[in-house]
Amino acid sequence: MPPQQEEKVVVASKPENNHLKMVKDRTSEFKATVESLTASGNRIVNGAATRNYNTQPNMQYSEFMALAGSISKHLTEACEQLEQLAKMTRSGGLFGQKRAGEYVELAARTEASIQSINSDLARLRMLQANQPERQHSNGVVVSLQTRLADLTKQLAGTLQERERMEQEQRRRREQYSADIALPENLS
Repeated sequence: MPPQQEEKVVVASKPENNHLKMVKDRTSEFKATVESLTASGNRIVNGAATRNYNTQPNMQYSEFMALAGSISKHLTEACEQLEQLAKMTRSGGLFGQKRAGEYVELAARTEASIQSINSDLARLRMLQANQPERQHSNGVVVSLQTRLADLTKQLAGTLQERERMEQEQRRRREQYSADIALPENLS
């Protein structure tokens, strides 16, 4: 604090009250306070002191939330692909080779999406370690992991259902072709 300066006392009067009021000049105290705030890392913006927060954690949190949003979007897209797979499986049109190729391609894209999401979740866990809001960031990660686990289980179930239907169809084809007797003159 700067050395004490002589205080000025100003007498002011309000015309409407005709009261005299004693006013103390506190300019030096104000200047000392401003100097103290700016020396401790604060800024003065529009007459108000604002703390100069470290921007690194804020940037990390922004990066964390952006990555979490991206993962959520990719999870939604993978769910849509899985719904298409399930619809193709339920349609039962396994005789068409064109649809079989489309099914295999869609299944491969869905599996690739899941692997990509899994690697993004690993990056998100690394960012989570540096978050000041640990409880919130932990909840975000757990929620995304749960959605990914559910998606993976549903994909496995859909692929197993497809395999079961293909085996059943092969069995029917073999049974049907074995039941047809060839005429004796063709054998």
